[in-house]
Amino acid sequence: MLCLSPDDVARLRDVAHQYEQVMGFARHVVVRLSPRHIRRRYRFIVQESAELDKTLDGLTERSEPSELRLSIDQAVAFWGRLLANIRTKRSRRRLSAEEIDARERLAVLLQDAIAAQRPSAARVVGVAIQSRRRTEREWMTEALGG
Repeated sequence: MLCLSPDDVARLRDVAHQYEQVMGFARHVVVRLSPRHIRRRYRFIVQESAELDKTLDGLTERSEPSELRLSIDQAVAFWGRLLANIRTKRSRRRLSAEEIDARERLAVLLQDAIAAQRPSAARVVGVAIQSRRRTEREWMTEALGG
């Protein structure tokens, strides 16, 4: 269970669509011209983005902090997207220093929530982390201490 401010909810909604935003117009080319395995991966990303966005529905209208219950898969997905957003030069340079700090704080909050689940659900956490991109997997494994 995470207690999130309205600004945190807005940040999570923004990073839910991180990959589509980064790809820009190229996503249309990917859908049309890429090999099957790449199109499959892209469909997974789009479906996951929609699921993450749906998880946040109803929280954006609130002006007070909200409690959000995430599955391990959802927490790992948000955490991975936040890490990519704050550790990738291209994404990071578009953010203000205050926004980077806020997203880093949010990433730590998710990391702590996942670390708390790890002893009782190590296999589920491991499978969720393995579903991420290689660089995200490396960042997550390092942050969780191996």
